[in-house]
Amino acid sequence: MSTISLAKNEHLDARIVSLPVSRSRPRLPLPVWGLLGWIAAAFGIYALAFLSHGALRGLSPAAIAVLKIVFIITVGGAFARVADGSSPDFVLATGLGWLALSIATDFFAGTRSVDPAYRLLGDPTVVSQSLRDLTILIWLAAPMLFARRAGKIDRTGSFQR
Repeated sequence: MSTISLAKNEHLDARIVSLPVSRSRPRLPLPVWGLLGWIAAAFGIYALAFLSHGALRGLSPAAIAVLKIVFIITVGGAFARVADGSSPDFVLATGLGWLALSIATDFFAGTRSVDPAYRLLGDPTVVSQSLRDLTILIWLAAPMLFARRAGKIDRTGSFQR
């Protein structure tokens, strides 16, 4: 923890005041940041799907799928910066939550839509099944890819602070 020093110099009274400066994460609870991260990623995916019918019309569905994967990884990296120092279990649970929310959202959107609305889990128009599988895996792993551990993992595989 660093300090900021303020000096007050008057004729009769000279003193130095040190104020502690905490460089901690933002004040919202981490699960809220996890939910906000998923919302940002989901809106980004839907924006890419919307742009694929307009400004990105020339790109193939496989290229759009790769852009979606890159976007999810980017949001996962941003969440990892917020969750810096959290336990790996929490960060992996966040990825599991992101995957569960994506499945639930695509299921809900698919039942309410005329066309297949599976945008978050992988576009069904993509020829490569491996890109759809990779999209599902990235939802799970994206928060963990850039997360730094607060402690270390010992030889038994347990997490030590």
